[in-house]
Amino acid sequence: MKAGLRSFALYVPRELVRATLASGRDVEPGGETRVLTVMFTDVADFTKIAETLSPEQTSRELGSYFDLLEGAITTAGGLLDKFMGDGTMAFFNAPNLLPDHASRACEAALAVQDRLVSFNTQRQAEGMMPFRTRIGLALGPAMVGNIGSSHRLAYTAIGDVVNLSSHLEALNKVYGTAILTDGAVYAAAGDRFEWRHLDRIAVAGREAPIELYELLGRKGEVDSAKLRIRDLHEAALRSLVEGDFETAERGFAAIVSVDPRDHAAGVLLAYTSEIRQALVAARASGWKGVHVYTSKRPT
Repeated sequence: MKAGLRSFALYVPRELVRATLASGRDVEPGGETRVLTVMFTDVADFTKIAETLSPEQTSRELGSYFDLLEGAITTAGGLLDKFMGDGTMAFFNAPNLLPDHASRACEAALAVQDRLVSFNTQRQAEGMMPFRTRIGLALGPAMVGNIGSSHRLAYTAIGDVVNLSSHLEALNKVYGTAILTDGAVYAAAGDRFEWRHLDRIAVAGREAPIELYELLGRKGEVDSAKLRIRDLHEAALRSLVEGDFETAERGFAAIVSVDPRDHAAGVLLAYTSEIRQALVAARASGWKGVHVYTSKRPT
């Protein structure tokens, strides 16, 4: 029985195994609405990595990478819910209640990036491509519990916040960032971290705009040059939101001249420059300072 339970715990999170055994009851479909911080991760350019490997090598290397991810997530108190190809979904504040779940999720995201440094150093020393991870974090209510059919259940979360977290992970591709969060995570995580207010976007199906934040790092650990770029970016974004398009364009251009590798500023510079005349017309007809979000990029 002990061997069976150990094996069972490899398929189902250990916390759920313990809770199920302690309850002494049969598992039944159902759940509860709870506010969660949801995390989605994905490996950038994984197709290129996989093309150089056999299926057996791909499985082994993903296994080592997933060990790294799970370690960072569970150490912060989160639950790694599922593996999806080279991506994962995790959440914080279920099954265990975590009052500071937003801060824990941010810490987990940063820990993943920290652990990847030594992980990739070893990979590159062996002539292998590095793993670069994109992360999206969103906070909101979700239905969490035993969800599925009468014959097969999975402990998971469903709801708009799950979809939003997935969207934010994908938006890292647009902005050239590593960790993106919504405004709710930023508001709840407190002052332990440094942030960049990156953009305001409109998402299909949501009336209110999404305030998009880049998680830069822990307080006291972020390079001062990066913080200066952050301040310039946020000033330019305020001008854009207020409809002062010329000032916004100059601001984003100044960032690109200082750091051409800052892809996010480049994206917003191109956005402002290419359609400035349309934005002027939009201002006259009621510019709301929001990019309409379609598929994986603002338009």
